[in-house]
Amino acid sequence: RDAWVLLEMSFAVGKGKAKTFDLTVTVPGQSPQIFRNVPFGNPDFAMAGHFYLVNTGRDGAFLFDDVRVSISQEGK
Repeated sequence: RDAWVLLEMSFAVGKGKAKTFDLTVTVPGQSPQIFRNVPFGNPDFAMAGHFYLVNTGRDGAFLFDDVRVSISQEGK
């Protein structure tokens, strides 16, 4: 609460690639929390076309800053 949080997500798509992603959550002053091999919500996922962050509480706000999307050639 009341902190800028860094979210980093990485995954590979394509034939023969795992249907999972890795997520790193970094809160200032704390060690990063790493969640590996989180299954895709839909195994047919093939392209990231939208980005959503959902608040499950009644009050609150999310502010987005410095959103970056990149493509890595790693693993090819």
